[in-house]
Amino acid sequence: MKPLLIFCQLLTAAVSLGQNSGNPLQFRSFGISLGVGRDECLVLATKVGEVGLAGSITGNWRRVDVAKADEIVYGAYLENPCFFNKDTGFVSGSIYSKNYKDDIIYHTTDGGSKWKAIKFGQNGRVDDAVYTDSGQAWLSITGSGIAYSNDYGLTWKKCKNPDVKQRFAHIFFNTNRQGIIGSLWNLLAYTNDNCNTWKYLPTPLDQKKYDKTAKKERADINRVAIFKDYFLAAQEDLVFYSKRDSINWIWLPDYSDFYTDANNSALFFRTNKNNYVRADDNFKPVHTLEVTGTSYDARCRNGSLFVVCNNKMIQLTTGNEIVSTLFTEKNAPGNEPVSIGYQPGGNIGYMDNKIFVQKQYNGSWQYLFTFPMVLDSNHIINITKEGSLLYFHGQDSLFYFDFTGRLIKKTTKDTMVAGFVKSGIKQLVFSNGSRGCYHYQLAKLQYTNMGDEFGGAIESGGTVNGKGMPDNEDRIGVRDVADFANLIPALYNPVHATTIEDLGFSESDYKQCKKDILEFQQRLSKDNKKSREDDFTFYRNNLDFDRLLNLVDSIKYLDTNRVFAFLMGFDRFFSTTTNWKTIELVNNDNEVLSVSYTYSSFPNVFHFPWQVSLNGYSTVSIDININRFIEKVYPSFLPGSGKVKVLHELVKRLY
Repeated sequence: MKPLLIFCQLLTAAVSLGQNSGNPLQFRSFGISLGVGRDECLVLATKVGEVGLAGSITGNWRRVDVAKADEIVYGAYLENPCFFNKDTGFVSGSIYSKNYKDDIIYHTTDGGSKWKAIKFGQNGRVDDAVYTDSGQAWLSITGSGIAYSNDYGLTWKKCKNPDVKQRFAHIFFNTNRQGIIGSLWNLLAYTNDNCNTWKYLPTPLDQKKYDKTAKKERADINRVAIFKDYFLAAQEDLVFYSKRDSINWIWLPDYSDFYTDANNSALFFRTNKNNYVRADDNFKPVHTLEVTGTSYDARCRNGSLFVVCNNKMIQLTTGNEIVSTLFTEKNAPGNEPVSIGYQPGGNIGYMDNKIFVQKQYNGSWQYLFTFPMVLDSNHIINITKEGSLLYFHGQDSLFYFDFTGRLIKKTTKDTMVAGFVKSGIKQLVFSNGSRGCYHYQLAKLQYTNMGDEFGGAIESGGTVNGKGMPDNEDRIGVRDVADFANLIPALYNPVHATTIEDLGFSESDYKQCKKDILEFQQRLSKDNKKSREDDFTFYRNNLDFDRLLNLVDSIKYLDTNRVFAFLMGFDRFFSTTTNWKTIELVNNDNEVLSVSYTYSSFPNVFHFPWQVSLNGYSTVSIDININRFIEKVYPSFLPGSGKVKVLHELVKRLY
C-alpha cells in the first residue's frame, strides 16, 4: 500500500481534537480500545498507535505509544490491546513493518517501556484478538486464518478457520479453548478443540429472528461469546442468545452489546440508551450502571465491568460499587511531551508544566520554558495564528506567552471580546475551503468598510470543488455588520437558546417527512434498493413505522435542551476530506474573529455547529443569529433548501 494512502486511512480514524476536548490522555483519535489484565491493569490503544497504561483504575497513567517503534514504517492502526498483567502484553491491528508486510504485533515485558516486533506468521490485518490468564491468545487474521499462542504472545502458530474467504472480525475463546467466530457476511462457526474442527451455526438472520429492514447493510456479526451453556451473538447491533446444544436464537430487545471474559466471571449488557447492565446467568438484569457522556469501550474482567469514557475510567465492582477516576488527575501525559500544535520553529508540546519544541519529525524534544502555573484537567493551551501560546484555565482570565516564556498579555474573555467590538469592523471576508490527502482549495470574497457601506468586493483564490464563490451584491450595509458585531459577546456567553421554532420548519416540511418515511416503507416491501439522495433511509432492523410517523409530530414539541443536543452533534461523519465555510470580521486593530463551519461530505442546511474564534480562544455556537446575518447580507453563501433532510435526521435520532 502506498504511504500516502495509509496516511489517509489513519487520518480518517485520527480526528484531531483541541486541548479542551477531554479525550483520554490527550489522545488524538476517537478510535479507542480497552484491555484489562488479570491483575486489573488497564490499557488503552488507538487507531494511530497511541497507547496508555495504568496499573489499576486508581493508578498512575503512562503514555507508552508504539507509533515510533523502529519496525513501524507507516504507523500502527491498533484495535486490540491484550495485556496478561501490567508488565506483559501485546497490541495488534494493522502494523506495517520494514518488509512492507502487515505481519507483526508489538509485544512488551516491561509495561511498554520497550516494544518488540513479533511476527505471527501470517500477512494481514488482525481484526480481533482474545486472551486468557494462562498466557493463551488468539488472533483473527483477515483473509488468512487464526494465529494461536500459548506463551503470552511470544510465538505463534497458524490454525485453520472454516473459510478463509470470510472475514471473521469477531472471535471469542474461553479457558477450555472452545471458540466461536463471526464474520462480516452472516456466518457463525464453533470449535470445541482449539480450531482443529469447526461446526457451522445458523445465524439469527438465517433463522429469521429479525426483520431485516436495513436492506443495504451487511448482515455483520458484531460480537460473539460463549457464556456457560449459551452462545451469545450480536448481529447488526441486535443481541441474541441460544442454548449451545440446540440453536434457537432469542432476541434481547433492550440491548445493543454484551461483555464477558474467558472465565465467564460475569455478564454485562449495554442498553439501547447507552447504559450498562449486570445480568444473572439467565440474562435477567440485576444492576444498572448509568453513564453520562461518551463511552468508547468496555470490558468484563474478574467479575467487574470497566468502561473507558472521554475523561475518566469507571469500574463497576463485583459488589456493584462504582469506582471512577479522571485520567488527568494522575498527571499522565506520559514519557514524552503531548503535542498541542505547530509553529514555524517546529512541533510544540508540553509535559509536567514544561513546554518543548520538536524541530524535526519524530526528532528529540528540546525544552523551551516552564509555565508559571500548574497545568491541570481544566487547562487549555492553544497556539494562536499570531504565533503565541494562549493559556486558559476555565475561568475568565487569558494569558498569552511567547516561546521564551515571556508573558505578552493578560486579559479576560469579556474584555477581549468587548474590545474587539469597540474597535469597529474594517473588513468582512467570506470563504469556502476544502482539503484532503491530494488537494487544498480556498476561495474568498472580501468586503471593505468604505464609511457608509461595505463594498469594493474582491474575489480571490481558486475554486472549491470546481466552483468559485457564490454571487452576491456588491455592497453590504454598515448597520447590518455593526448589528452582528454587537451580538458577538452573546456568542461567547450564550443568552439565546435556539428553539425548534427558530429552525423554521413548515407544515409542508413535516408532511413531506412523513411522505418520505412511507415511501421508504414501500421500497422495502418491494425490495427496491434504488433511492435518491433526498429520500428517507434508515439503516436499522425491526423498524416500527408507526413509531417513526408519530415521532415526526413530536418534533414540534421538543424542548431547547434536546434541540441543543441534536444540533451540537449534527455532523458526526469524518473522512480524509474536510470542507469549511468561514466568515471573518477584521477590526481596526487587525484582530480577526472567525465564525466557521466544517463538514466532511454534505453540509446540513443550518451549518450547525459553528466554531467562533478570536485571538486563539474558541467556543462552539448554535446561535440562529449567525444564520440570520448570513441570510440577510449573503443569502447564496448557505444553501436554502434541505430542511426536510434535517427532519429525517431528527426522527432517526429520536427513534
